[in-house]
Amino acid sequence: MSRPDPVTAPAHVIVINRWREHYAEYAEYLDHASHHVTYISTEVGLGSVPATATDVEIVDATDDLDQVRTAAAALVGRHGIPDRIVALKEDDLLVGAQLRVDYGVVGDRPENLLVFRDKLAMCRAIAEAGLPVPRFTVAADLFDIRAMGERVGWPLVLKPRIGSSSAGVTVLSGPAELDALAPPTVPMLVQEFNPHPIHHVDGVFTPSGLLACKVSRYVNTCLGFREGTFLGSVEEDDPEVVAAVEAAATDFLGALTRSSVPFHLEVFVSTGEAGVSCSFLEVAPGSAARRSPCCGANCTAGT
Repeated sequence: MSRPDPVTAPAHVIVINRWREHYAEYAEYLDHASHHVTYISTEVGLGSVPATATDVEIVDATDDLDQVRTAAAALVGRHGIPDRIVALKEDDLLVGAQLRVDYGVVGDRPENLLVFRDKLAMCRAIAEAGLPVPRFTVAADLFDIRAMGERVGWPLVLKPRIGSSSAGVTVLSGPAELDALAPPTVPMLVQEFNPHPIHHVDGVFTPSGLLACKVSRYVNTCLGFREGTFLGSVEEDDPEVVAAVEAAATDFLGALTRSSVPFHLEVFVSTGEAGVSCSFLEVAPGSAARRSPCCGANCTAGT
């Protein structure tokens, strides 16, 4: 199947969407009248699919590569090979990247995005650059977790290597809690607990520095929100803290990529007589446009 002329023919854009809420106003930046904009969406996400969409395929989960490939093939059969593939939710980034490989579409590839999805690769890149990050190791079994506790002390944070919204995250206060812990069924990471406040940084990174940046502080934590408490976010107005976080963000993103990327970064911030210091927590690309203080980024408490 040949690709349409990009100048004289409308483009076919496939959007992978799971959101019911309008975190992404697709119709505001994609002209649905001039182009064929098709959607692969969950049933829940149909509420944010514009009425002007050319076509929609429904899947049970947008991070299920097999389902999404089947849906994409149906859309391609009706509307042709896509010119662009859009996937904004971090859980869908690798699926969208694989579809680009499948159809020869420009944009991020899985190998470019893995360091933003796999927390082990993420933390290793930061550590190898000599930047501050809580000590970590693979948690293949309960013995790994116990050994980590003996090495760095308790509490510890256990989390899936690939995940979001604090799903599957557990804070372990001591070794006695291991007795009630089921063996890991997905690749896991265990880290020492960091008690300092968490700030989030939303902006655009370029190889020459930050193009845009907004520093805010979480009120409570995303893990606490998942467990039933409230979560808020306030813009940071201390210039010393803002400067320190912006400098750290530049270093952290520079250790992860040499490409320009919008990002949602989370850091631990410690203040005291010695000044302000920042330690890496996690980062997700493409999250700067989000409108909620906790709308799916890889945010976990005390990691």
